[in-house]
Amino acid sequence: MPRECVTSLRLQHRMHPAIGTLISECFYGGELDSEARDSPAWLPLFAPAPVTWLTTAGHSDRGERPTGGSEPSYTNPHEARCIEHMLRRLDFTLRAAGERASVAILTGYGAQRGLIEQRIQRAVGGWEALDV
Repeated sequence: MPRECVTSLRLQHRMHPAIGTLISECFYGGELDSEARDSPAWLPLFAPAPVTWLTTAGHSDRGERPTGGSEPSYTNPHEARCIEHMLRRLDFTLRAAGERASVAILTGYGAQRGLIEQRIQRAVGGWEALDV
């Protein structure tokens, strides 16, 4: 493309600024700004910070497993259980705070997506304060 036809996103409005800053530093050389906003009052009841890293390093069943098939993919059952647990906690926290939230779960593998969907399938309909 001609240089005059190329542009970059400079201000994002959808992510919490802490997440936006992480994305900016990792992928945009620090040039992506975020719209200022306060963290929800319920967030400290759920996580210590808007960006919180969880480790599964101390668990013996933490590894990825190849699924085989025509399209190579992987699952991580321990990680899927952790995600289900976190979503249950988040729904509980949101209900206690009288709030509602929408979340997205991102994974690099189609098989992992299927495993997560399978794990939360029964619970997701009963979550009163959480849209996944």
